[in-house]
Amino acid sequence: MAQDNKTCPHCKTVGHSGFYCKSPLKPRKPLKRAAIKKTVAKAPVKKKAKKRSYYVKKLDSVFSQYIRQSKSVDGIGTCVTCGTPKPWKEMQNGHFYSRGRYGTRWDETNCHIQDAACNVFLKGNYINYTRYMIDKYGREYVDELEIKSKLSTKITTVELQEMINHYQNLLTEA
Repeated sequence: MAQDNKTCPHCKTVGHSGFYCKSPLKPRKPLKRAAIKKTVAKAPVKKKAKKRSYYVKKLDSVFSQYIRQSKSVDGIGTCVTCGTPKPWKEMQNGHFYSRGRYGTRWDETNCHIQDAACNVFLKGNYINYTRYMIDKYGREYVDELEIKSKLSTKITTVELQEMINHYQNLLTEA
């Protein structure tokens, strides 16, 4: 490539054109500024409606807390299957008939305080739990509860919300 023998108009040196000159005397081109965009007022974003699963989970939590608090004495709950006393926060809400059965999932007579050993590790400790249920409610009621648990029940989202409010109010009163 042949070298330019032109003299730079800015720094007066020979050998380069004025395009790449670093001289402070070189005039600078003003920056192009982007036009300011006018913002259009957007409609407020609507909150998404919460899914049914949110309300089921929320009701499970509130109902569990209610059962553990209401069936404990002076903050101490006693496991219905083994008799172990512990603070209610360390206990669990044990279901006689499984939570998968919506007919009795939030039935107060189906739920009692159990410790984690009985509820989880012994899978409900059903022999002792059945004895407790028959002693407390009688054989006929336990049979009725079984029928109720097997019914196909659909609880609406509105009913779930009402139940959440009901149990939250009961917790605040206690």
